[in-house]
Amino acid sequence: MIVINLDAMLARQKMSSSELARRVGITPANLSILKTGKAKAIRFSTLAAICRELACQPGDILKFQGEYFAQQKLEGSNLTLEEMYRRFLMERGWDGKFDIQADTPPNND
Repeated sequence: MIVINLDAMLARQKMSSSELARRVGITPANLSILKTGKAKAIRFSTLAAICRELACQPGDILKFQGEYFAQQKLEGSNLTLEEMYRRFLMERGWDGKFDIQADTPPNND
């Protein structure tokens, strides 16, 4: 999991979120999505602009939290691997159902 740590860099530069958004050329709402970790992706050009304005490196604001399943084990989870995988998929939008039809070759009679 990638964690975005913009708050510390903003505090270090004594800059508000709205000022950073203005300088980078993104909306305050999109910057908020980044800050809260709800973003699914970030453009390299946006990341470069943020780093330019905060005088930092990408590694100063992006942190890798470790592999999902290892993190679950560190937190003392007693879940089976199957249950951890199911939760992992559901957190990423899986509805919990399998489409058996999709795995079946079409009948071309």
